[in-house]
Amino acid sequence: MKKLFLTFAILSLISISTLNAQKVFTGTIEYEITYPGTEVNPMIAAYLPSSAVLTFGTNKCKTVQASSVMSTVIIVDGDENLFYILFNGMGQKLMAKESIDTDELNNAKPEMKVYDGETKTIAGYECVKTEVIVDDGSGKTNSYFGYFSSDIYNPTYALAGDLGTEGIPLEIDIEMGEMKMKMIAKKVKQSKIKDSEFSIPEGYTEVSMDALQNMGM
Repeated sequence: MKKLFLTFAILSLISISTLNAQKVFTGTIEYEITYPGTEVNPMIAAYLPSSAVLTFGTNKCKTVQASSVMSTVIIVDGDENLFYILFNGMGQKLMAKESIDTDELNNAKPEMKVYDGETKTIAGYECVKTEVIVDDGSGKTNSYFGYFSSDIYNPTYALAGDLGTEGIPLEIDIEMGEMKMKMIAKKVKQSKIKDSEFSIPEGYTEVSMDALQNMGM
């Protein structure tokens, strides 16, 4: 569970690059999450997210992942250079925040391998197959495949540095040990988003990022 939680946090920071986009996207993207070919214990399956919603505002973004028993919210605030994770489940509502080290992110930016001839249309947008290769910090690398649309761009993810491609992935395929996960966008809606959408709700207890991750999220 901890590996899956960290994967979502990484994806929220590395999904988009900063180059040459024609128009800034604000609005929402709704994803369906499945685990093809993976046998999952029903008790564990209840904790695995089945959907995700990405919301983009002006220099802010939010990712909400939901399962049947808990939810995780990741907020990137480009104005304050802060990264928040909110967890609601198992009778607890916890929040952790950290400053975003842009130098560290730029130094750790992943390698991107673009397959120019492999495209597909997802939720009405043309996407290009791309392999993302990430250094996990221990000298090992992990990779995943995604289909990126250069027609959707938001500068919040400039915090992640230049990934060598443009846009947001509308499909992502990840292998985590024996588990396979697929995220695919089902709906893309452009709209104006108020800053209040990215406010931290009341009722959360603040903890350290390490404490939240050590719970096994």
